[in-house]
Amino acid sequence: MFNLSSRRTALKKDNKERSSRRKDSFPIWFKLGFVLLILGVVHFKIEDSFLKYYGRCTKGFVTDRVRYARGTNSYYFEFAVEGKVYEGDSWLIDPASIGDTLEVVYLPLIPWVNRSVIGYYGGDFQCPKAGP
Repeated sequence: MFNLSSRRTALKKDNKERSSRRKDSFPIWFKLGFVLLILGVVHFKIEDSFLKYYGRCTKGFVTDRVRYARGTNSYYFEFAVEGKVYEGDSWLIDPASIGDTLEVVYLPLIPWVNRSVIGYYGGDFQCPKAGP
């Protein structure tokens, strides 16, 4: 009729499988979030390295200013390379007004990868001075 011992054995086996799945590791969303965070940091560091070693400097100008809740200012800027206009954003320490000029470093092959020299490098990057 009803075999109680086989039912208990089946329940123990099922509980063992569940607990091993539960103890497996972190949830998949946590793992995915961690991987995306690491990729974002690595991507930003790679861009910075390429800009420091292969970047070219030019002048840009501030086009817009946004103030965030934590009191930081984000400035949007534009600059031109070979007649094409590119955009970027930056956090500047000094207040800037729309129309102010700033130095921008960009990659010659892909100018949309760019940074404001003051906003991102905070003085540890110097644009080469133009020759006479």
